Amino acid sequence: IIWSFCIALMLIACNDGVDKQRLYGTWKTIQWKTISTDQKISNQLDMTLEEDGQYVIDYGSLKEQGKWWVRGDFLHTKEDGQLEMKVKVMEVTSDTLVIHMNRGGALEQLTLLRNK
Repeated sequence: IIWSFCIALMLIACNDGVDKQRLYGTWKTIQWKTISTDQKISNQLDMTLEEDGQYVIDYGSLKEQGKWWVRGDFLHTKEDGQLEMKVKVMEVTSDTLVIHMNRGGALEQLTLLRNK
């Protein structure tokens, strides 16, 4: 376990990480699934990441807002008055964002499209 942790730490240290500027804007989820079972999740998640480090996530009936930042390959959020959370950015292009997150012990993948 210690050896695996050391290798993971070295890989993270050698990686420049995600360019924060590529994440600015509003993103709409087009696919959300559990990775292990490929089961689709029908929840809504629209996300706006502002250049000033503020974010808003719209879950449909609930909105979350606070501060966001990038460290390595991880997008960190801290909702006002809550604990910090992070998701792993797997891919980001001019119009597509793919993230992995652990929700309740299940690894999930979200694919989002940039709103134009």
